[in-house]
Amino acid sequence: MQNFQVLSHVGYGTFGEVFKARDLRSGNIVALKVVVKNRKHAESTNNYHREISSLLRLSHENVVSLVDYFTHREKFVFVFEFQRADLGKAINKLTIPFSEGKIKGMILMLLRGLNHCHQNNVVHRDLKPSNILISYNGVLKISDFGLSRVLPFNVRSVNSEQAAMQITELSDARLFPGTPHGPHQSQRNEQQVQTSQIQTIKEQQKDKDAKQDLIIERQKEMERVRRQASLPTNDDTGAQHLSHKVVTRFYRCPELLYGSRSYDYGVDVWAVGCICAELFTMRPLFAGENDIEQLFKVIAALGTPTYDTWPEMQTLPDVGKIIFTQQPGVPLNELVPGASLSAIHFLQRILVYSASKRASAEELLQDEWFSTEPLPVTEDLFPLSMLIL
Repeated sequence: MQNFQVLSHVGYGTFGEVFKARDLRSGNIVALKVVVKNRKHAESTNNYHREISSLLRLSHENVVSLVDYFTHREKFVFVFEFQRADLGKAINKLTIPFSEGKIKGMILMLLRGLNHCHQNNVVHRDLKPSNILISYNGVLKISDFGLSRVLPFNVRSVNSEQAAMQITELSDARLFPGTPHGPHQSQRNEQQVQTSQIQTIKEQQKDKDAKQDLIIERQKEMERVRRQASLPTNDDTGAQHLSHKVVTRFYRCPELLYGSRSYDYGVDVWAVGCICAELFTMRPLFAGENDIEQLFKVIAALGTPTYDTWPEMQTLPDVGKIIFTQQPGVPLNELVPGASLSAIHFLQRILVYSASKRASAEELLQDEWFSTEPLPVTEDLFPLSMLIL
């Protein structure tokens, strides 16, 4: 800590306090997230390990950057790039609703960052406006990975197999052009194009392998830090072992409210839908005071689910323990007044009971909402006063 001068107390994260500080080595202003070790409760130590494990995989404009991390006495310390505001505080200070173009710009940045997380097997599990930071120039950045998990899936092997299949297909096309007497000029031109494509695929795969090697090196570094700090290894060996006590209640998806311990990236996507609706109405879409009321508000809005509309429901632990009166549901355009028809269609791809029917972040980035008028606005999203909180 001797390398940092603490300037002020900023607030609290999921498992620690956040301070504004100056790095005495570089002169840069940074954010220090300090988590006190609790030897009686291993969860704080586990979360430190998991947050680092997630952050070391990520490098994206719309994800907060981890500058450094270390232990100091009985504390774990993260060093992040400093951001002046968060979306939750900005919403609270807003006196005029956001235009739809600005909402599109914010959701576009959020989805880009989230897709990067999911492409690197990281599920955030606590997306909400206060965990979305705003840089001085208005760039949104996903932060606070204290509840995140790295899901067990070997992306590298799948990517390698896909690339190998593409190379094989292109090679077959080049070697067997469809004529027993050798290729004509047009076929030779096609062969040259295919050869170029093969080379491009090989180069892309080389880049992917280099990135994966970097992740492996970072994981080795994490293991070294884990041993030095007496950190336990991550015991999340599969989705079936995940906790359902995650995600701030207003943004918690139906499967979590019914106690699911087997879920994936869909929990983050549901939260994006709730945040998007909140940007239109300036209030949480589902604001229950407890988990049961939260579930009722979701059911009252979407209508009572059935095993036909939500087949996975019959496998959820708490289904049958909580019974509500039959609810017809409310049209989404009544829940989110002011949203355009294309915005409603966008939300309908997210706010569905079945996670298997919920669009992914990658799919949502291609949604027609972003290509219709008004187009996304990504500059001058916030008045300067909002960025000095």
